[in-house]
Amino acid sequence: TTYIDMPFFFHNFCAKLYPYNKMIQAWKVLEEYVQKGVIRYLGMTSVHDKDHLERLMDDATIRPSIIQNRFHSNRQYDIPVMQEVF
Repeated sequence: TTYIDMPFFFHNFCAKLYPYNKMIQAWKVLEEYVQKGVIRYLGMTSVHDKDHLERLMDDATIRPSIIQNRFHSNRQYDIPVMQEVF
């Protein structure tokens, strides 16, 4: 193929490894590649903070097609986060 199907953007919102402005700046670059046809879809992984996810959904031109999380009992399987956002 001549495209990347779906890169997963890893940002551990729980640990807050990067400031939000840096994360959205990188997301916008990936959006440009989607618009050029180099990337088909965008995904995210390790999203455990609903406020950050809602902010991304508001600020992104292209929303994540897939959110991949590991579900653990110590985080109540992230059900509260996903129910409030979706």
